Amino acid sequence: MKQFLFWLEIALFALACLFFFAGERFDLPPLLFLGVMSLGGLGLVVGVEVIVKREASFNIRRANHVIGSENYSGCAAQLWGFMFVLFGLGLVLGALAGLFQPRQALAIVDQAFATPLGWGILSTVLGIFTATYGLTRLLAGGATAARNLLGHARDVGYRLFGILCILIGGGLVVVGLTLIFSPEKLTTFLGQWIPLFP
Repeated sequence: MKQFLFWLEIALFALACLFFFAGERFDLPPLLFLGVMSLGGLGLVVGVEVIVKREASFNIRRANHVIGSENYSGCAAQLWGFMFVLFGLGLVLGALAGLFQPRQALAIVDQAFATPLGWGILSTVLGIFTATYGLTRLLAGGATAARNLLGHARDVGYRLFGILCILIGGGLVVVGLTLIFSPEKLTTFLGQWIPLFP
C-alpha cells in the first residue's frame, strides 16, 4: 500500500505538470483545470495518507539547502492531513466548476468579493486554516527534538505562536460567520474603517 500511494502521488504530480504545460503551450484552459484537479487529487491523497499514518515530516530549507526536518505524530500530524484534504478538495471542486461551468465559475469569482458573503467565506476559510496550523504548533512546538536550552526556548516560542494563530484564526472565523449570517452588523462597523465594506 505504501508503494502504491507513493507511485500514485508521483503520477498525479506528473499529470499536473503535463496538463499545465500542454494547457499553456496550446492555450487550452480545460487542460489547465485538469492540472489543478490533479494537484487537488494529490493533496487529497497526501492528506488521507497522513491522517491514516498519523505521521508527517517536512524538510526545513534555508538557501536551497536542507538543514533539518520537522516531524509530527499523532493529532498534530492528522491536523496537517486535514489541511491537505481541505486544500485538495477546494482545488478539485474549483477545477470541476471551471471545467463544466466556466462562465458561471468566473462570474462567481468576480462577484464574490463585492459582497459580504464572499468576504465571509474567505475569512472563515482563512480562519480555519490559521487556527488548525496554530493547533499543530501548540501540540508539537517546533516538531524537532530539543537537545539544549536554546532548543527548548524555540519549542516554547512555537507553542506560543500556535496560541496566537488559534486566537487569530478563531477571530477570523467569527468575523466570517458574522458576515455570512448577519452582515449588516459587521459591515456597519467595518464600513467606517475599510472602504471595501459599503
